[in-house]
Amino acid sequence: MFTFNKFIVEQNLLAELKDLYGVKYLDEKQENILVEIFKKIMETDLEYSDSSDIDIIGNIYERTVDFEYRKNFGEFYTPKIVVHHILESIGYTSEEKIRYKKLIDISCGAGSFLIESVKILKDFLLLDYENTSVEIAKKIIIEIRKSISGIDLNPIACILCQLNLFLSIFDLIQIIYQKEPRYPLIYFDIKNDNTLSLSDKEKYDFVVGNPPYLFIRDISNHDKQIIQKSQLETNIGQYDYYQIFIEIGLTLLKNHGLLGYIIPDSILALSNRKIIRRYIYEHSNIKEISVVGSQFEDPVVSNVILILEKEYDAQKRMENVIKIIDINEEPPSKKEMNQYLIKQFNYNFIISLDSTDVKILGHLNENFPKLEDLIIDKHFEIILSRGVELGKEGKIVYCHVCQKYLPFPKKELICSVCKNKINIDTTETIIHEEIPHKDKKRYKRFLYSMNRYQINEIKYINIDKNGINYKDKDLYTDRIIIRQLNQNNLICATYGSNLYTSQSFYNLKIIKSDLEEFNNYYLLGLINSFLLSYYFNKSFGSYKKLFPRILVEKIKNLPIKVPQTDFEKKVSLEIVDLVKKILMAKDFKKDLEKQLNSLVFELYKISEENRRHISQEFKITGLELC
Repeated sequence: MFTFNKFIVEQNLLAELKDLYGVKYLDEKQENILVEIFKKIMETDLEYSDSSDIDIIGNIYERTVDFEYRKNFGEFYTPKIVVHHILESIGYTSEEKIRYKKLIDISCGAGSFLIESVKILKDFLLLDYENTSVEIAKKIIIEIRKSISGIDLNPIACILCQLNLFLSIFDLIQIIYQKEPRYPLIYFDIKNDNTLSLSDKEKYDFVVGNPPYLFIRDISNHDKQIIQKSQLETNIGQYDYYQIFIEIGLTLLKNHGLLGYIIPDSILALSNRKIIRRYIYEHSNIKEISVVGSQFEDPVVSNVILILEKEYDAQKRMENVIKIIDINEEPPSKKEMNQYLIKQFNYNFIISLDSTDVKILGHLNENFPKLEDLIIDKHFEIILSRGVELGKEGKIVYCHVCQKYLPFPKKELICSVCKNKINIDTTETIIHEEIPHKDKKRYKRFLYSMNRYQINEIKYINIDKNGINYKDKDLYTDRIIIRQLNQNNLICATYGSNLYTSQSFYNLKIIKSDLEEFNNYYLLGLINSFLLSYYFNKSFGSYKKLFPRILVEKIKNLPIKVPQTDFEKKVSLEIVDLVKKILMAKDFKKDLEKQLNSLVFELYKISEENRRHISQEFKITGLELC
């Protein structure tokens, strides 16, 4: 019987494929990996099958090569359920018109997507024939090779991909070799190349894949240089490899071509990913966003499936409706979202919104200025700044070259200024429980912990260390203090005076206001209100319903009501009075906060129905909103 293992031996495939990819001389680790993989392949009874186990050889690779080694390449091989979902979502099925259409995976690995695509296309082509002769088998193989291609940087992955693709058409190979045992072997179009250097100008009907998950700090200097010299539009700031692959994938598509990727869910709302979200919005119809959760060995990575259609027509992009699917729910939840809303929400993919959320956020965005608008308004003088550029514990080190102190580095003990090594023996802490007796003049009160409206713990900080960025001392006088972390899914802010803070807190201060009623106490009441916490979470959160870390740019985007009419000024003074009472109270007063939230709803013209909707977001607090 002509088996696949016999085919490998007779064709001397290990040597031939190494020669094909110019890797006769692998480094010792790669050589050992390849030899071990081929050994296990030969020990496995590899017979052609239409079973659901797509990537048999890729599975051997995963079992052979340790996780950390593969993680360095950003290699996470794709589960079969994901492969099937993506191919079905882009319409690459035997029921669709896939003949003479070109599909490419630009990070193909051992070929999970390509294997299944080959099987689908092969089955589709076989429908034209009652019996499969040698000539028909040859014709089908040629058409498959013309239609399906891949690229991968790892030569071992390319070798395994070729083997997998041979296995996926081995029923046709058997027909040919039984009659023509000397039939010349023709390889698939699997390039061992750096996708970043891709010069292929050919356009494709489908781009699929599981792009590498590498953040900018983990990308090699060689690849960073290629990325910076390229004609890409999204290679700016703190990018991730996968966003570069999204842009490349879209550029490879014909108009109305389809892209299907599984990628980290950081794309949805992370501020660093705004540039790729905007690029997607301006170049494609977003056909589907499916929440799939963690699908790989690395449990830190949570995933979504993204289906995009290349679209040149801006009006059609505006009119597009996005399907939102969460397969983690039982049964899977399905809803729709208008693509034009993405621009309205500052290019965030806020997929957790329902129609009521959209109306409420639309009302807040359209009718009230952002805090950043007021910061530049000539009628006000407002500052917003982090505290001392220092960790909460106050650890510092001394650089003898710069002759300055600096915050203790998170990674290597290297000076951030001169790049010289720092002696760990110079480490000290400048935040203390009590002021050292001899140094009273050099120490100031330091906010160590707080809750909403409450200062919990005060320590003392040495403000006399050359090199530490303490900020202007006036920043720490009467002002609002906002914690980066939430409290029970609510923004956590209080009022403080003559208290230094670390960089984990923001200091917000109205220095000048033309309106007596628009002051720091009023602004604190707005910021701590349930309405603005609801706005924050819905505008900057994710489908996971986790309250995101509060960052400066997000605080600046909060909608702020400036009182104008006599009635609004009266309400604002009532808010000021309530805030002062809450700050002075020894115990937190729920009844006072309930009154405050009602006044804020009234100022922002939130209907009773929408108040009840917002209240559902904060059941955990045990507070009644209306």
